[in-house]
Amino acid sequence: MPPPHLPLVGAEPLAVRSHEEIIERLLVLNVRLGLAMRMPPEVGRAWLADNDLIDCLTPSESARLAGAAGIGPSEQVCVEATWALA
Repeated sequence: MPPPHLPLVGAEPLAVRSHEEIIERLLVLNVRLGLAMRMPPEVGRAWLADNDLIDCLTPSESARLAGAAGIGPSEQVCVEATWALA
């Protein structure tokens, strides 16, 4: 739960992800960062498949790996946000 001075965002109740889910999302994020750095989508998809992570993709991540969606400003912001957290 966020500290009491921060408002809750969204109508759905908060759910804490398991450690396994967090690790899976971080591994998918690693591929998203690679795509933003011009990694070929087929390389990212193969790596995710080799590590049984295809089912962890969101619909928009699947579209990017299929080549249906380009790498845009949102992916660039993702890279910058990751660097800021590091």
